Amino acid sequence: MTAEELLKLKGYALPKHILVSGNDVVKLMIEFAKYHVKLAIKECIEEAPSGSSTDPVYYEDVENALKDCYPLTNIK
Repeated sequence: MTAEELLKLKGYALPKHILVSGNDVVKLMIEFAKYHVKLAIKECIEEAPSGSSTDPVYYEDVENALKDCYPLTNIK
């Protein structure tokens, strides 16, 4: 679902009478969502187990796996 579709589904009218356009509102929603996904990925990476001495978990592997789980390109 895109930000614009969510606004319409929830019955929000895109503002016409304020200084930002409806397109600006959609862009802001997208940036807000991307920001929170990035923060969630960062927190998951920081909390990821380090593995054992015989089976280490590497930071880059965890980071790549999380980014692959929810790519920012899915946020529209």
